[in-house]
Amino acid sequence: MTQITPESILKATCLCKQASISLHGPPVRSHYCHCTICQNFHSAPFSLNAIYPLEGVAVPDNSDDVFQKYTPKEQMEIYRCRQCGVAVCAWVGRLNLWAVYVGAGITLDGKRVTPSEVAEFEGVLHMFYEERQRDVRSVLLKGLESDC
Repeated sequence: MTQITPESILKATCLCKQASISLHGPPVRSHYCHCTICQNFHSAPFSLNAIYPLEGVAVPDNSDDVFQKYTPKEQMEIYRCRQCGVAVCAWVGRLNLWAVYVGAGITLDGKRVTPSEVAEFEGVLHMFYEERQRDVRSVLLKGLESDC
């Protein structure tokens, strides 16, 4: 198991490693987001987001050179690599926090961090928004009382 302390400096990068940000310590929490913005942007039913406060993320000085910024709604900016197009993080101004996309690649001392190895990056809940149409009971959770 990889241990992350408040003093740990991690790096979140795109797939081609041309665009990266620094993360300070573990995230506040991680969750699976099912909003239509994440669904459309990642071409997937959800994204795994590590939530960091403003001071927990350092964007490089040349961020305009390496990141293309996409604004799907007011007070939200998604940062994606200008070379490979992979999203690394999003600034959510309304909540004054960063959402770092765990699937893009997070490393500690050059070693990839995976949610199965680091509890802080394991999603603890599923976030749905007004776009959700209904709850669906998972076949995999048959017999359990909670909905997915």
